[in-house]
This record gives sequence, C-alpha cells and structure tokens, in this order.
Amino acid sequence: REWNWGSVVGEAHEQAALVRRALARPQERIALVERLNIGDVSETIWDTAVLAFALACQRALRERQISKNSDIARVYEGLTRGAYSENMLGRFDMARSLYAALPSDHQRAIDGRTLMPSDASVSGNWCAAVFASALSMLDFSQTGM
Repeated sequence: REWNWGSVVGEAHEQAALVRRALARPQERIALVERLNIGDVSETIWDTAVLAFALACQRALRERQISKNSDIARVYEGLTRGAYSENMLGRFDMARSLYAALPSDHQRAIDGRTLMPSDASVSGNWCAAVFASALSMLDFSQTGM
C-alpha cells in the first residue's frame, strides 16, 4: 500500500478519516480496546488498532503528552516510515518494539496475561494485548485521536 503518512492525500488519509468516524465516541474506542484485550486480531480489528495507535500518537505528540524522543514516538515514526511489514511477522515486530517502549507497569500487566511468544505464528493474543496497553497509556478511550 502507498500510505503517504502525514499527507492529505493517499490511503492513510482516507483510512484515518474512516477510523476517526468509526471511533468518534468514547464507547466505540472502549469497545476496540476491549476487543484487543480479549485477543481479537481479525484483520479489521488489527488494521483499526494500528491506525488508532498512529492517530493517538499524533495527538499525544501534538499535545506534548509524549516526547518526540520517547520510545513510543520512535515506534510511531517506524510505522510511518514503513519499517513494519503488513504480514504477521511485521505485526509481531511492531508489537515487540511497542512492548519495549511501554512503561514497566504496562509490561507487567501484559506479562500477567500472556507471555511474549517465541515466534510470530503464535503471537496474536500477545500483540493484541500490547496494542490495548499502548492505547490505554495514550488515554485513547477518553481522549481519542
């Protein structure tokens, strides 16, 4: 896909508009986090979660909730540069990077639910838990994108 992150033209802009509409209310954002927390990694949920994460990071950076030099901002930058492929291995790589960027209390909460898998083929629930935690850390459910 040609995402053109940050541009007002391209697939990223079009998909971001759809995600913003779909997740406009706190109830809808809470429902997404809940789906991730139960391990839903269907393609639709995953794609929505990744875009929601990117949009939440944009907001958090704009509002200075996170520093542009923070580890989580580096994961966001990697996403916008296309550093993570769109297949299962790419999802796992992005989740591993994001897990490493989370505060230790978030990591412990994830570890208490599911251990990091040894390979991407069994990583679905763990990846979903990492994204749910990252969205929670960014106050996504209440603050949005």
